Amino acid sequence: MAYVIIGASGDLGRALAAELAAAGHRLVLVGHGKARLDEAADALEQAGHPRPSTVAADVTEGPGYLEDVRAAARRQGGIEGLLLPIGRSIRDDLATPAEEAAKLIAINLRAPMEAVDGLWKDLKSAPRPVIVGFGSITAIRGRGRNLAYGAAKRGLHSYFESLRVLGAIDGIACQFYVLGFLDTARMADQRTPLPKADLDALARRVVAGLDKGAVLRWYPWWWRPLAWAIRLVPGGLYARLAAPRSG
Repeated sequence: MAYVIIGASGDLGRALAAELAAAGHRLVLVGHGKARLDEAADALEQAGHPRPSTVAADVTEGPGYLEDVRAAARRQGGIEGLLLPIGRSIRDDLATPAEEAAKLIAINLRAPMEAVDGLWKDLKSAPRPVIVGFGSITAIRGRGRNLAYGAAKRGLHSYFESLRVLGAIDGIACQFYVLGFLDTARMADQRTPLPKADLDALARRVVAGLDKGAVLRWYPWWWRPLAWAIRLVPGGLYARLAAPRSG
């Protein structure tokens, strides 16, 4: 059986693929752009792992690509688990055109929901099925930037709360990680108010926790008490602190 990674061409997706392959799991990698997927598959093969199946797809166009995912997984005995490190953000989407905002919501919320809905029945036949979603500290509380991204990630968090209920009935462990700033290539030139977390360490933690049942985790862990404190800041003061800075 194989783990399906949707968003496998991104930094987190590739880190998860490397960790899963090292643990002996077969993979179906799904992402936007065949060249980047082939590069990820080549890297795993050169490291001595079986070459994963790949499915190039634009998830904003709907769930039609899931038929190819299902077929690729079927050739490997079915779907063992589903990981959703898919996401996209822009630095400031306050003035984002409606079409671009719709794409942000499609990538960060609609696509994960479509993947879960489309593959749920397949997962139910696995011995210990698991679905892993990834949120963001951006969704802790609304602020003056990342409006569409933050809204989508908050919606995803709520969605996975519901999935944990449904998963308890159907025997599927639904896990969710709320992520702080990560040390990725995209974030390399950005200054952050708190340290960036190690990507490979996150991948190791996720893979090590796949058999731990339904969980909600924060990475790094200290974002959880910090989020609690942020929610306690009075509204007027928070509005001033969270407002976009000019200049």
